[in-house]
Amino acid sequence: MPKFRAGELEKCLEASGGSFKRVCRILITLPASLRETFAAIPMIKQLRNSRPDAKVTAVCQDKFFGVLSAFDFADELLSAPNVDSPLKRIGFF
Repeated sequence: MPKFRAGELEKCLEASGGSFKRVCRILITLPASLRETFAAIPMIKQLRNSRPDAKVTAVCQDKFFGVLSAFDFADELLSAPNVDSPLKRIGFF
């Protein structure tokens, strides 16, 4: 992936009339506490900005989904069930 300055990639795509095809997918499981999740949001935003070829998906606990869906930090936000057993959580994935 060539390096572009801020906004250059969008200008090139707009000029060519094309759209950018996403070829990679990054899946991030967010921490169990809301405080740690809020601390991770700036890093996820920077990851999303630095990799326009990747679709960034964040997986959060169901109890945090309503709060986190108000923030635009990932391309897709999924909610995992609130479970205490690690085996049940692995079953979700």
